Amino acid sequence: MLLSPYLDYTFKPSLHLAKSLKKKTNIFFILFSIGVSFFGFISNALSLELIIFTLIISSIPEEWFFRAYFQPKTIQYFKLFFNENISNIIGIILTSILFSSIHAISQNNISLIYLIFIPSIFYGYIFLKTKDIILVINLHFISNTMLYTLQSYLA
Repeated sequence: MLLSPYLDYTFKPSLHLAKSLKKKTNIFFILFSIGVSFFGFISNALSLELIIFTLIISSIPEEWFFRAYFQPKTIQYFKLFFNENISNIIGIILTSILFSSIHAISQNNISLIYLIFIPSIFYGYIFLKTKDIILVINLHFISNTMLYTLQSYLA
């Protein structure tokens, strides 16, 4: 009883600490992205044009539209009919289906739906939990860069 005023069961990290960790995480992923891209470039697996295309044309607009715009709108719509958890799941799944379908159609390869759907679920979940679009863009860029590097070695 004597210690009860000193025991705080509602510990919450400070906003400053959370922002600091978020910034450090983003810096790590940006540096990792640069490292992966540099490895692909020096190993002649990736051209500088492909690296720039992957980041500017692919990763940034795709994630901005699908995660930062479409997914929250879908979740918001389904909250009219379901609870928050179900709405989140439906929003992530529908966004991932659309994301992977567009990739499969644009590549004229329907089997890509399965290869892209799982990472898309992951990106959607990460965005839902962190609300950090820069982190998701970096994850998308890293996976694209690694995929292109692996494809060049397998071809």
